[in-house]
Amino acid sequence: MLSAKSAVLLDGAEPTPSEKSFAAFLSHYKLECGTEARLVHEKLKPLLGAGQEVFLDSDDLQDLRRLLEHVKDSKVIVLLQSKNVLTRPWVILEIYTAITHGVPVVALNVQNAFPYSYPEALELLNHFDEEIEIANPGAAQLLMSFGVDPQDVAYRLSEVIPSIISTDFNPNASSAMLGAMMADLKQSIERAVPLSTLLSKEDWLVKRASSRSASARPSAAAHEHGRVGTGDASSAQPVGAAVGASIPSSVPELPGAYLPRPADLAALKVALLSKQQQTTCKTCAYGMGGVGKTTVAVNLAATLANDGAKVGILDIDIDCPNVVRAMNLSEQPLVGEDKKMLPPERFGVTVMSMAFFQENENEAIIWRGPMIHNAINQMLQSTDWGDLDYLFIDLPPGTSDAPLTIMQVLTMDGFVVVTTPQELAKVDAKRSINMIRKLQVNVLGVVENMSGGVFGSGAGEEISNELDLDF
Repeated sequence: MLSAKSAVLLDGAEPTPSEKSFAAFLSHYKLECGTEARLVHEKLKPLLGAGQEVFLDSDDLQDLRRLLEHVKDSKVIVLLQSKNVLTRPWVILEIYTAITHGVPVVALNVQNAFPYSYPEALELLNHFDEEIEIANPGAAQLLMSFGVDPQDVAYRLSEVIPSIISTDFNPNASSAMLGAMMADLKQSIERAVPLSTLLSKEDWLVKRASSRSASARPSAAAHEHGRVGTGDASSAQPVGAAVGASIPSSVPELPGAYLPRPADLAALKVALLSKQQQTTCKTCAYGMGGVGKTTVAVNLAATLANDGAKVGILDIDIDCPNVVRAMNLSEQPLVGEDKKMLPPERFGVTVMSMAFFQENENEAIIWRGPMIHNAINQMLQSTDWGDLDYLFIDLPPGTSDAPLTIMQVLTMDGFVVVTTPQELAKVDAKRSINMIRKLQVNVLGVVENMSGGVFGSGAGEEISNELDLDF
């Protein structure tokens, strides 16, 4: 006999978060991490507080329809990631139900004998309707018996799963470490928000078809908590022996002011205009720390805005946001009637940045990867940009969470890689380009900043020639 609440759920009514019966629902593949799921259940429940129930899928609940009602009756779903978890139709139905009913999803990467592979998972999800029967015969038929189209599963899960917060879980760790991992999970649960697809299904199908048209599918790089898996150890770029800067015989005189380079800025603008489509052109400034990514992004955005384009900048350097200072912005975002943030404008460019939420610009933001990932998603989904022609994204240095999040949740039109003439900056720029190409995104060109005189020159042009890019 179903409870009154369950009966209402089956009729299609959705409970509000405060009315939901379960604080968390643990979704897992019993054969690979049943013991670990019980351990998480045991440790998590006391952390969430009195009266907060954690549902653990059990063998005595064989009614799958009732199980899915429990998903809808949960505040958040915790997916325990193991090797074959995304080939199990019950798990797929649980996650699909959560996504389509606005239930947030977070994940635990279980470190045991059945390791979860991010590249393999992303490959399976992108082509789920084609590959699930190979991985698990009969799974597609079970999904369709519940009215779920395997192609719709591929669309929704491949768009959402790479964007969920995922933290590591080692069941063999010390008690102190287990407590720290559970605290991380609790924080993820409290900050989780429902995620939706950013592409329409039609656009997603076009994107998938274009990636399939390549001669061979590359090994996918996917969200791995600050790491990038390429599946190819030979692709690593060793730095080699340390390269020291040559010491000039005399110190040249530095210019008293910056030297404008309108020709270079015009060339960059032409490259962007050639890439613009009917929808917003999304472009990232990317490179080593301190090479001038913010300066390039701000100047390019302001130049296009001055030409009449509708332009926005999203600063996702969560630790060291500088766009607000570079644009001398003093206004704060407003909140619209739909509860979305309305970004302030300067020089005709609308701006959203973590700097707006700091009490003091000298304040240090010390966050782990999952927190950064969640902050970026919230800024993306909670900002009303209006009708833009261009959205510039100012990235932090490196190849970890922030740039990876952006590449996976937005369909980017291209990247502008910024470097300086120094050898180390050139090495980091090449790493950035390799990452961008592994994720099948365009590189619009390379900018060499701080070029000439005491700084030297030539690194940007060398990269461009070596990697066949515009300079």
